[in-house]
Amino acid sequence: MKLVIDAGIVFTALTGFGITKKVLFLKDLKLYSPKQLLEELNEHKPRILKLSSLSSDEIEELLKLIKERISFVPEKSFESFLEQANSLIPDKEDTSYLALALSKNIPVWSNDEHFKKQSLAEIFNTKELVEKLRLLNIDLE
Repeated sequence: MKLVIDAGIVFTALTGFGITKKVLFLKDLKLYSPKQLLEELNEHKPRILKLSSLSSDEIEELLKLIKERISFVPEKSFESFLEQANSLIPDKEDTSYLALALSKNIPVWSNDEHFKKQSLAEIFNTKELVEKLRLLNIDLE
């Protein structure tokens, strides 16, 4: 299953212990994100360190693993969809995720409710994605 993953999901995986981290590392998923996510991760590293119970070295190792899991796409590849994405959701920081999803015709994995206000791309929050994966008989353990 292919998905665009947003920054909030990655931050949750970095700072939490729940199902989000398990799902992120499922081999059955092919994850994409705009390259801007790399900048966001670097920018918020101090906050991630503070919110997680991990050491700086552990955060760096987890970031390395996450960066290997996600295919980062340059904006040039989906820029023709940015205007449309801007018109569909109010949060301008998230339009690149929607534009990428529209360009690849794949769903977005995000817990941000504003993504649900549009109908051109399928949106899964973590709970919905877990339910979908279980329906597909994908082992979450």
